[in-house]
Amino acid sequence: MNKILFSEQQKSKSGAWIFFGLHLLCTPFMVIVKDSEATLALMIVSGLFVALAALFWMMRLDTEMNREGVSIKFAPFHRSFRQYLWKDVSKAVVLKHSLGKTGGWGVKYKFQSHNYQKIYSVWGNKYLRIQLNSGRTILIGTQRDMEMEAALNKVMKLNNNEY
Repeated sequence: MNKILFSEQQKSKSGAWIFFGLHLLCTPFMVIVKDSEATLALMIVSGLFVALAALFWMMRLDTEMNREGVSIKFAPFHRSFRQYLWKDVSKAVVLKHSLGKTGGWGVKYKFQSHNYQKIYSVWGNKYLRIQLNSGRTILIGTQRDMEMEAALNKVMKLNNNEY
C-alpha cells in the first residue's frame, strides 16, 4: 500500500447559501399572493431552490496523491475514487486559472479540437493540471496549492520523473 503524500477535502462554501437565500425570498410571496396557481408555482420554484441548496451543501471534493497517482472523489456524484496513474501522465503542474477559463465550480467538461478537459472544483482558482498521454487534460481544484506542489515534487523525485 502506498503512503498518501497529500490529502485534501474541500466543501462548497457559498452555493448552498445562495440557493437557500433565494428560497427565503420566495417564501413571503407565497403568503402575499392569493392566486392558487401562482402560489403553487412559487412553491415549486422554492422547492427547487431548497433541492439545489442541499446538493451544493453535499458537494465535496476529496483528493489523494501517492506514488502511484492522484485520486479524486466528487461527492455526491462519485461513489468511489477516480484514479489517474502517474504512468499515464505526460505533464503535471499546480497553477492558477481564472474562473472564465474553467467556467466556475462543479464538474465540467470542455471540448477542444481533438481532446477534452475534465474539471473538478468546488471553490477557488488553484488547480492541479494533469495532461494524460491520451491528450486529455484533468484539472483538480485545490485550496492548498503549496502543499500539493510539494507533494507533486516529492512524487517526481520518488518516481525519478519530470511531469
